[in-house]
Amino acid sequence: MQRIGRQGNCKACNREYRQTNKEAIAGQQRVYRQTNKVAIAEYMRVYDNTGTCVDCGGSCYRSADRCNPCMGRARIGVGNPRWQGDNISYGAAHDRVYAAHGPASDHQCVDCNGEAREWSYKHGDPNELTQLVEGYMLAYSCDPSYYEPRCVPCHRSYDLQEAHPQLV
Repeated sequence: MQRIGRQGNCKACNREYRQTNKEAIAGQQRVYRQTNKVAIAEYMRVYDNTGTCVDCGGSCYRSADRCNPCMGRARIGVGNPRWQGDNISYGAAHDRVYAAHGPASDHQCVDCNGEAREWSYKHGDPNELTQLVEGYMLAYSCDPSYYEPRCVPCHRSYDLQEAHPQLV
């Protein structure tokens, strides 16, 4: 199936048309730019990167007070209009841990010093939350400081010990 271009022709026909009429198209563009010089200048002035970022001093759009990287950093955590505070799900809690500490695989397991694969909730948070996930009632925390990196076997063993200390 051929893609249809602006004039209703396929892309190859449009390319051929532009190649054949290159001079005429360039002339039309010059006339357009000349007759709309004021409007084009106003458009370029509005979208010109002449503002200064309030955080880093870099350039940003005049209509914004921050550059894109600083805008992204300002929208993390409580700066984000969708911030939920402590009213978050189990998955969102792990997203916060990842954002705070990076992937667990960048750390060593706290139990065996092997390569960690998962973030493990170490319990003890006075504001502990619970959620039913895939048939299991799981405890979690909104605070990333209550998580430790563990390998899969150590994580399962730790969770079993926390849930049923009499079995271990």
